[in-house]
Amino acid sequence: MAREMNRIDDVSEAVDRLLVGAAPEREAELAELWGLGKNRVRLINADRFDIGASYGVIQTTEITLREIWLLSFAAWRAIEAYSGIIWCLTYGGLPFNWDEVAALDGQQAADDAFDAALSKARDLRDGGNLNSFEWPREIPEPAVENTFSNIHDAAAFQLACIAAAYIFLHEIQHVQFGNEGNRPSDPCIEELECDRCARSFLFEKIDVYAQQSGEPVESIRAKRALGIAVAKTILLEVTPLTLWAGTDSHPAVGLRVKSFLEDLAAPATDSFWIGVASFLAATCRSRGRLPPRINFGSARELAFLLVELL
Repeated sequence: MAREMNRIDDVSEAVDRLLVGAAPEREAELAELWGLGKNRVRLINADRFDIGASYGVIQTTEITLREIWLLSFAAWRAIEAYSGIIWCLTYGGLPFNWDEVAALDGQQAADDAFDAALSKARDLRDGGNLNSFEWPREIPEPAVENTFSNIHDAAAFQLACIAAAYIFLHEIQHVQFGNEGNRPSDPCIEELECDRCARSFLFEKIDVYAQQSGEPVESIRAKRALGIAVAKTILLEVTPLTLWAGTDSHPAVGLRVKSFLEDLAAPATDSFWIGVASFLAATCRSRGRLPPRINFGSARELAFLLVELL
């Protein structure tokens, strides 16, 4: 039975909290760049995944916000399904042999958990009706104050926050181009530049946050990079297959994923590459694009090989 969902009211303030939570060291800069007033982020009444900059503000839908949440939890299910396997294969110098992986004890259940989360996200996106959508019992529903009973849901929540922050930072750069009158003439170049600016905002002053928090720079970078990678997997899922090759206004989705992986500002940790390879392996499997065998020498190499299979 479907039920009435928790509603998100003040979207501008909620997005401010999201962005500051993702990059606390840049709170003052963000306020100067983006302001603190109302109506900077508006919910529009549309029953679909939709986010974009228009007339100096960001417009989105509640379905979009919940899709980001569901797909982030699906991404964590992918990590649960494949990270241990990829770690063992990497350090054992073994190929990714799909028949052998699929036959492992518990693998079917892990794949089913990913597929179930992905299916619910698609149901919401395609159904376009929040009131008739039944929220999955195995995924916590977003609330004003989010608390979790296990570390896996807490980890998925962190990824969801960073992924959403990256997506909104991308749109903020679209607004800035309009405000400053320096929008690139090629829309595809603009998209890639908005990607780059969003990455830079999350990465440039990590050392400042590391000094404030005492957390190692490498750990912070890996966590934020993984959140951005989740945002890229969300892009893969919400873009119709017919548009994956790109359009006049948007580059090919594979190119956007690959450009992010190539442009990381510093060497990423092995855990990051294992996480990314996990997302991509689950995505390729769900779309029937995994070959019987993939030979690779590192988790990074596997990630790039999987990107080419998208």
